Amino acid sequence: MTNSALGDPEPTGPSVASEQSGNPTERPNVQGCMGADAQPCESTLPPPATAPPDDGFEQDDDRFIQQDFSQALFDQVQQINRDCGFYDLASDCHVRIYAFRNASLITALNGTESVKFTLTLYQAISQGEAWSYVQILNYGQDLQLLDSERQGDQIILRGCPYDAGAIDAAALCVGEFFLHRDDTVLGITLTHISP
Repeated sequence: MTNSALGDPEPTGPSVASEQSGNPTERPNVQGCMGADAQPCESTLPPPATAPPDDGFEQDDDRFIQQDFSQALFDQVQQINRDCGFYDLASDCHVRIYAFRNASLITALNGTESVKFTLTLYQAISQGEAWSYVQILNYGQDLQLLDSERQGDQIILRGCPYDAGAIDAAALCVGEFFLHRDDTVLGITLTHISP
């Protein structure tokens, strides 16, 4: 809270809250604290409250929250995932959520079958800009597109051709653009499928 007249912070804490509610409490004894006699302060305040309960998402990672999503940060995400055992089937680290200044990224491993990246943008971007994010999610490589189709408010992308000896190459990448009403992009997924 701030003092509206001065813009200065108002004092807060258990004793101030008690005084404001009409129940005065004793302020901490700070006389002689680290003074000439170099005595440490002893507070009569109760210990601080514990942190709020966990939201259940142990996989949240906010270390990039002050930076925009980029190739360099995606490379770091990949290293963090490897370090936590993301690709180890016995690990509990198969889903990770990374917050960036302009987006959030969910990385999810589906056994040995696929890895899915879901990028949710905080502001809509053009489809041209979205393609640059697809390249990042494709490990810095251009997506070799086999085909694409529009389905309502989504554009489905199929790429990363794999020749398994069939008549048509298999698509080892499937992506989606989630569109806003003006056809700008609000979200992108890219799933890499194991051959």
